[in-house]
Amino acid sequence: MESAKTPDTHAGAQDWNVRNAFMKLLEAATNWLSENWSTETLREGGKTSEENESSIIQIAEFGDRRILLTGDAGLRSLGEAADLIESRLGYIPELRFMQIPHHGSRNNIAPSALDRWIGKQVSEGENRKITAFVSASKESSTHPRKAVLNAFIRRGVKVVSTKGSAKRHSHNMPNRVGWSSVEPEPFSSTVEPYT
Repeated sequence: MESAKTPDTHAGAQDWNVRNAFMKLLEAATNWLSENWSTETLREGGKTSEENESSIIQIAEFGDRRILLTGDAGLRSLGEAADLIESRLGYIPELRFMQIPHHGSRNNIAPSALDRWIGKQVSEGENRKITAFVSASKESSTHPRKAVLNAFIRRGVKVVSTKGSAKRHSHNMPNRVGWSSVEPEPFSSTVEPYT
C-alpha cells in the first residue's frame, strides 16, 4: 500500500529528523498562548490526511463500561462514527475510556467533537470518571499538544500520556507486582501556538 506518510528512501527519515529539529527550534522561539479553565484555544476544523481519516474507530462495551479507540482518526471520521452510533442507539453512550486521536494532535480533535463524544465542559475539579489515553514518543516535541490535553481535562477527563513508557489500564483487577498508579497530566496554563 502506498502512503504519502512513508518515505521512499532512507533520505526521507533524514528529512523527518531535520524537520523535527526545526519544529523544536521554532516552538522554543515562539510565544506560547495563555489558557485558563474558561479560555480554550483548541480550534475547530483541523485538516487530517486521508490515511488518518481511514483509521478504524472501535467502540466496545464491557458490562456497563464503554471504551472508544480512535487510532489516527480525524474530525470527519469521528463525526461519521458518532452519526452511525446515534442512528443505531439514538444517543452517544457514556464512555469510561477513550484513546486521544493521533498522539494528541490538534488537527484530529476539536471542541465540538469532544462535546459530542464526552460532554460539555465541567466545573474546575469536577471528574466524569473517564480516562483518556494518549500514546506519544518520549522525544516528540509536537505530541501531545497541551491544548488538546487541556480540552479533555476541561471536560472532566483524567488524561494519561505514555511519553515513551509502558502503561496499562484495568478495572476491578488486582494490583500487579512492579506496576503502580499513574499521575494524570496536569492542566497547563500555557499551550503551544498555532504556527
